[in-house]
Parts: sequence; C-alpha cells; structure tokens
Amino acid sequence: MKKIILCIIFLFLANICFTQDYKKDFREALLKQDTTIQLSILREWEKNQPDDADIYISYLNYYFTKAKKEVIEITSGNSEEEIPLTKDSTENTVGYLGAKVSYDKAILQKGMDKIDKGISLHPNRLDMRLGKIFTLGKIKSWNLFTDEITKTIQHSSQNKNSWLWLNNEPLPEAKEVMLASIQRYQQQLYETGNDELLNNMQQIAQEVLAHYPNHVASLSNLAITHIFRKNYDEALEYLHKAERLNPNDGIVLANMAKVYELKEDLLTSKVYYQKIAENPDIDVNLRQFAKDKIQSFNKK
Repeated sequence: MKKIILCIIFLFLANICFTQDYKKDFREALLKQDTTIQLSILREWEKNQPDDADIYISYLNYYFTKAKKEVIEITSGNSEEEIPLTKDSTENTVGYLGAKVSYDKAILQKGMDKIDKGISLHPNRLDMRLGKIFTLGKIKSWNLFTDEITKTIQHSSQNKNSWLWLNNEPLPEAKEVMLASIQRYQQQLYETGNDELLNNMQQIAQEVLAHYPNHVASLSNLAITHIFRKNYDEALEYLHKAERLNPNDGIVLANMAKVYELKEDLLTSKVYYQKIAENPDIDVNLRQFAKDKIQSFNKK
C-alpha cells in the first residue's frame, strides 16, 4: 500500500513539473523566436496536458509570431524609427528606409480559433481576452476589437470581476486591471486620429458606464467623442459628472477648460486652467500647459 501511495504522489509531482517545464520551455523558445521548437512544444504539451488552460494563450503567441511579416521599404518618411537613406542635389533627405509590418491572415486565424476555444472553455481567463483584443488591435480590425472589448465588459459584470490569470490563479484587483486595460485600448483608438472610430470609442465608453456608472475615465472618453462632434453642451454634462466624482483629475479639468474655450467662454476656461495650474497632484507638464494658456488669455 505504501508503494502505491508513493507511486501516486510521484506521478502527481511529476505531472506538475511536466506542466511547468512546458511553459518554461515555450517561453524560452518564444524569446529565441524559434517557431519550429515552439510548435513542437505546443503539440507535445497539448497531447500530454490537454486540460491546461495556458496552452491556448501560448498557441495565440505562436501563431501571432508566425503570422508577422516585416518588409523593408523606401518611404517619404513619417516615423522617427525610419532611417534617412537618399538625398537630392541640395543634400536634403528625400527617402527613408523603413519597415512595413503585415500579418498573414490565414495563419493568424488559426491563433484566433485557438484563443476562441480557450475563452469558451475558460471564460474567466482575462489574459486570454486581453490577448485576443491586443491581436485585433495589431491588425487594425477595429470593429472586432471593439466587439471583444464589449464582451469583456459584459462578462465582468456577470462574473463580478472574479477574473483569473496565468495558471488559473485569481487576479488581484481584477476590476481595476480590467478597466485600466480597456482605457489603454480607448487611447489606442484615439491615437489613430481616425474620426470614424469615434463611434467605437463611444460604444465602449457607454458599455463601461452601463455597468460602472461612476467610471471617471469613461465619462471623459464619452465627452471627448462629443467634443470632436462639436456637441459641447453634451460633453460638459459628462465632464461635470466626472469632476464631481474626482475634482483632481487633470484630464477631466483640461477637457472642461478646452470645451469652454471652444464655446468662447474664456473666463470659465481660465478658471479650469487655474485649477490645473494650482494643483500639485496633477502632472507637472499639464500644469505648465495650463499656466501657458492662462498667460495667453491674459494677453487678449
């Protein structure tokens, strides 16, 4: 009996080590960018540990890496990462050497299929959802990107933010992590400079507020979509609510100052810039910007 028990314990411990070795080996292969070894590890991992949830996010990493294609090309230059290459007779640079990144859709879809299966089997794994959203952002599939964010917000309400992470471990401060991630995705949409994506930003902000009505960043995001559409009064409604919730939020105060400036109410705009300039808890660069605006108003 003792031998049987010892054998069972040994097999159990060996099984744990086996799982840990797969994860470790895959991470090392990923860092080495060796896709052949990655696939070999994944296949063996899946064969021996088919119930391991971490394999799905690993498969996505593999297919994402495999699908990425980088082509060197000569451009007119619009990125700091590009290298000056050719010059004209006056020694002015007229060409730059840059890299264009694209993704093989057929290969990437295999990764999406894997992560979709993982999410369906393990719906509380936040890292799987964020990994899928990240990938959709990389390929600029903005509507699917937005849909997946919306699904994540909705599920956060269903599972009461009982999110899991790697190794199926509970994620500390899960609600804050989830909302902070979504805010970064909102910033990603904003930084495209594409006005057509204001609808996507609005959809995400409205979904967040439907479940978390006091989320200051989403109130500010929703206001921004109205500012770009010149719906200044609607923007102020959301900004005033955000200010009541957090009167020291520099972004909210700056947006309010800007809206009043656009409405040509410079007195009220100056009041908000003053609040920014005098608040030591606000970013120093934003405070300096506010001081510069106040000076420009004083000269008028």
